[in-house]
Amino acid sequence: MNRGEYLKSAKALLVDNFRSNDPDGSMTAASAAYLLKRLLGNFEDFGFLKFKDLLFELENENFLVTGPNSKNAFSFRLLRSEGKASLPQPSMHHKRLKTDVWYAFVKADPPGKRYFNSSSGEILNENDASPGIGWIELTPVSSEWEKQNAISFLDKKNITSESARNSIQASKWYLAFAESLCEISPQLANEWKRERSKAVIEVVQNWCESNGVDVSLVFENAATIQKRIDNQVILQPVNRSQDQLRQVLLSSISKLTTAELLEIRIPASILIGELRPDLLK
Repeated sequence: MNRGEYLKSAKALLVDNFRSNDPDGSMTAASAAYLLKRLLGNFEDFGFLKFKDLLFELENENFLVTGPNSKNAFSFRLLRSEGKASLPQPSMHHKRLKTDVWYAFVKADPPGKRYFNSSSGEILNENDASPGIGWIELTPVSSEWEKQNAISFLDKKNITSESARNSIQASKWYLAFAESLCEISPQLANEWKRERSKAVIEVVQNWCESNGVDVSLVFENAATIQKRIDNQVILQPVNRSQDQLRQVLLSSISKLTTAELLEIRIPASILIGELRPDLLK
C-alpha cells in the first residue's frame, strides 16, 4: 500500500467510524489515531510523523476541519460534499433547562422557598409566602437523592475507586465527584454529567405535569439551542506554532500546588460547564 492508497483507506474508515465524543459534534484526534492504527496500520509508515500531520493533509483536501473541541483537545469533524461542517441537529439530546430553572432545582443556595410563575416562567427565591396567583412553589431535588444517583452510577460502571466514592461526601460534591471521575476517564465524567442532567430533567418534567406547567417555560427554545450548536461547531484553525507552547504550559500547570492552582484565572465557560452539567451533553 502506498501513501495515496493509505489516505484513501483512511478516509473510508473515518467516514464509516466517525463517532462524536464531544458536545460540539467533533471527534478527538486521539480516538481517530487509535482507530486507524488498529484497523489500517501505523500512519508513521506512510510519511506522517504525527497523526496531526495526516489530519492536516486531509484538511487541505477539504475532507475535514480540525481544531480544539470544547475541552481544548485537538479534534476534527468531517465535511459534507458542499464543504460545510456536518452540524448536529437539535433533538431531545440537546434539550436543556433554562439556567435559572436548573439552579432553582439543584442548587441549595439561596435558602428559602422558590416559586415559579406559570405564565412567564420567572422564578423567585427566598420567599416565605407565595407571591400570589399564578405562582407555584417548586421543590428542589435533594442532595441525598443526587448523591445516591452518583453511587448508583459508580456501581453500574463497576468503579471501586475510593477517591470517587469519598468525593461524594465533599461540600461541593458535584464538582469533586466529576473531577474524580475525570481522573479515571474524561469520557466517564461526561457520561455522569449527562446522566445527572437527564435525571434532573425528568424530575422537572414530572413537576411540570403535576402542576399543569407548560414545559416550554422551563426549557430553552429551539432557536437558542440551534444558535449555541452553530457557535459550538465552528472550530478555529489550530496555530501549529503555538502547539508546543501549550504542551509546555500544561506540563508546568501539572506541577503546581492546589493553592497555586487557585490563583489561576479560569474562563467563565469552563466554570459554567462544571456548574451546569446539562450544558455538556
